[in-house]
Amino acid sequence: MLHYYHAFFPAHFHLWYLALLFLAGLVGESFGALVGGGSIITLPALLFTGIPLQSAIAIDNTMTLGTLAGIISETYKQAIANKKLVLLMAIPSLLGSIIGTWLLLTVSGTIIRYLLAIVVIFIVV
Repeated sequence: MLHYYHAFFPAHFHLWYLALLFLAGLVGESFGALVGGGSIITLPALLFTGIPLQSAIAIDNTMTLGTLAGIISETYKQAIANKKLVLLMAIPSLLGSIIGTWLLLTVSGTIIRYLLAIVVIFIVV
């Protein structure tokens, strides 16, 4: 049955990549829920498997929805107590998501790679 996995994944995708992505998702999103920045673990794993940069970024952003849902389910009482702050942060976050998605779809992969390199260097330094 496992020999049919190429129907769901690109030809270059090796089956062991699933274990790698599972582990990276588990560690990265746990780290992200704890202190933020789990993408520093998950995005390189996605790129390692040969997924194109824009797709890897979109997948990584989608992966954080599970973390977000878990955090909200555990901290909703604090969020309700800080309604004004939540609303104040929600509006620019929503606008930033829309602008970021538009940029991801319109800016060349080369520019995104340079921006990603700058961010990684900034994080390391």
